[in-house]
Amino acid sequence: MISCSQACIMRVSGLAASSCSKLCARNTSSGCDLSVNGNSYSFCSSCADLANSSKCTYGVASPEACLVGCALSPPTVAVAARGAGRCCGTKSDADKTLIAVLAVVICLVCVAGTALTAWCRYGRRKSSDPVAHSRDAPQAYSLPRLLRAALPSQLFKSTECKRGLDPCWAAISVAQLGELRQLAMAALGSEYWTATMHDINRVVLQPLCQRTGKCYAHVVNFEELLHITVFVSHAWLENFEQFFQSINSAFQDWTVKPNLWICATALRQSTDPATVSLQVGAGVSPSEAPFTKALAKAEKLLIVRNATVDLYERIWCCWEFFLAYQQGMIHRPGAVMQGGPSMFGIGTKEVDVTSARSSNIEDKRKILEHISKTVSYQVINEKLTEIKFFNGRKEGTVDLETNSSN
Repeated sequence: MISCSQACIMRVSGLAASSCSKLCARNTSSGCDLSVNGNSYSFCSSCADLANSSKCTYGVASPEACLVGCALSPPTVAVAARGAGRCCGTKSDADKTLIAVLAVVICLVCVAGTALTAWCRYGRRKSSDPVAHSRDAPQAYSLPRLLRAALPSQLFKSTECKRGLDPCWAAISVAQLGELRQLAMAALGSEYWTATMHDINRVVLQPLCQRTGKCYAHVVNFEELLHITVFVSHAWLENFEQFFQSINSAFQDWTVKPNLWICATALRQSTDPATVSLQVGAGVSPSEAPFTKALAKAEKLLIVRNATVDLYERIWCCWEFFLAYQQGMIHRPGAVMQGGPSMFGIGTKEVDVTSARSSNIEDKRKILEHISKTVSYQVINEKLTEIKFFNGRKEGTVDLETNSSN
């Protein structure tokens, strides 16, 4: 068996040498150069072509190599192996060319089919989206960084996967809260102005989360997740527009806006109660809930009051305030902020954590059990009352807003 180089030499010059050293002149820049009657032939990346190198196109000793070499004619200028191979007109080469063309055509058909399938699936998703058929759909779909700009396979980079498991990396920017507001306005129309967070969840967050399997924060920040700066404590029965305006007002003078951790956007919303319960603490200790882990890494706590419900009568809000007390945030300058109307922050009604309500009675039982193991109800009630009225102001003669700048 001989190599293609040897076959070429024998074909063009009749030289029957059997030694590589007589045929191959080493050239460090182009590899192995074979010269016959002033014509240069370069077939491989190195002289190892005569030593069965796998790097060579026709370098290994094989019948195919012999056919290619013997089919060559002496050119007037140096040629590469593949270039020379295309000059020959053997039936074998024609068959190989036909096979290569067919392979390329098949690949193109497969790629086109895959792209068409992906487009059809995306179209079905879009057609089932309530925003897609609203009057404000063009505006909503032009919003940056929303799911509508990315297919599900693009939602995460591999470097973001581990962060995606940490609740602290489920924050959104103030601007992204505004984008959520625009989506809600497009989906609800005139009903938006009376909508609560429950309504926003129903028409925007739940469909988005169920379609992607991700929370809103991970969808809009699929390229780079945002770490918590401010933990937002609020009640879902609030008017959403009032909630949005309260947050905007709290940070309107900040030159660099913070990243917000809001339970509605940080947790994967679902119509399945079991999916929600697994995220908010049912079945596990409240100390392991995403709320708890996120607040532990927050720089500030923003308490967003509303005109509908007293936050201090909701068990999860009381739990969040209790954690802030445990972490020393209550007496740290600027760590606790308040926004929104203070309708329930006046009068003399003290906080009683045991009377706080919860949509899940099991959550309340676990929270009270955990608090009782740490401190007495009387102590925590006093601390929560202090937060509610700030330094014992129970007469409500002056409303104190606690806002700080970054």
